[in-house]
Amino acid sequence: MTNILKNSPKIVTLFFLLSACSKEKIANIVWQQVSPKANVAWRDVGFRNDSVAYAVGGTNWNIGMAAQTTDGGRTWRTDSVAEKQLRAVTFDADGKAYAGGIDGYLLDKTDAANPWNFYRQQHWESITDMVFYDAEHGVAVGGIAYQNGVILPIAGKNFAQIGYQLLLNELAGVCYSDANTVHAVGYGIVIRSKDDGSTWQRADIDGDFFRAVHFPTPQVGYAVGSSGTIIKTTNGGDSWNKIRNGARYSVSDVP
Repeated sequence: MTNILKNSPKIVTLFFLLSACSKEKIANIVWQQVSPKANVAWRDVGFRNDSVAYAVGGTNWNIGMAAQTTDGGRTWRTDSVAEKQLRAVTFDADGKAYAGGIDGYLLDKTDAANPWNFYRQQHWESITDMVFYDAEHGVAVGGIAYQNGVILPIAGKNFAQIGYQLLLNELAGVCYSDANTVHAVGYGIVIRSKDDGSTWQRADIDGDFFRAVHFPTPQVGYAVGSSGTIIKTTNGGDSWNKIRNGARYSVSDVP
């Protein structure tokens, strides 16, 4: 892996991955539509606990919406909280909520009864994903137009105090595999930080716009791409292998 960061200042679609090992029939899952009553696209949802959650979305350049549930998702209350679409929302271990969106919009709130606090990062790249390992370890990623990627370490800080790091590829997904190891993916890029986001190294794999990454264990991880590529690591991100190559002519695109 090689270091790829540019010089910089310091610093609701839901699917289930079912087990491929079992051939037993799985009972049908029944879904009920409970979308908030707002004519906007909802981009992300995050649960604080079994009852409290936020969903965020909006329209690209006109409105940013947040919806709140306190009954596990059965009912939602919507609010207009920004002037542009929000694309990511998450909670830290202390229950503080964070959201991000187009043009570098950043919001946080400590309690459901309080309004969202608004900030804007110095660079206006859109925020596409945010994650916390606990209250002291958090990272947001994003970018714009397949380039101008941005990484924001947000753990234990107010948005007004965070730094940022820039790279040449737009980022779309981020996750932790342990308290200090963060993985991010994006336009033809898979990167890893082993020091909680301070420095990053690029993996020797590309071939898709990787949109999401997840580590069910510290060693085993998966990422998926816009053209249907699926990659897997079994050594914590030291190396990755394609288990489905969406770029092959014999394979259909399955975003």
